[in-house]
Amino acid sequence: MTQSDRRRRRPTMKDVAKHARVSVSTVSHVLNDSGPVAPERRERVLDAVRVLEYPEHCREAGLRVPEEVSVVDFDDLPVSALLTPRLTTVRQPAHDMGFRAASALFDLLEKGESGAIGELPAVVQVRESVCPPAVDG
Repeated sequence: MTQSDRRRRRPTMKDVAKHARVSVSTVSHVLNDSGPVAPERRERVLDAVRVLEYPEHCREAGLRVPEEVSVVDFDDLPVSALLTPRLTTVRQPAHDMGFRAASALFDLLEKGESGAIGELPAVVQVRESVCPPAVDG
């Protein structure tokens, strides 16, 4: 795929997989941090993401990030820091959330009731994809 081809259409996960010489499911595992991937393959996928500039949804829609729209993702996926601009992310304590939910479920099944799950802290990692709101006036 030439550089001019990349400007015409948004690269897909299939394009990333082809460039990295891996399967689409491997790309999905890397982008979603959802499965075991060998370090060498992970690096090839992340390199392909950088080279293909995947994704650039806002830029293709004619929006400037962060000047016109701020973009935030969740769970601090590895790709978040590789995009341009780097994505601001909200980190959630997924392990603790799952543990508390499972505990509440077991309590419900064993005792017929469950206690309060409570709140867990989320951390916002601010990167270049957000800016302060515009001030009218």
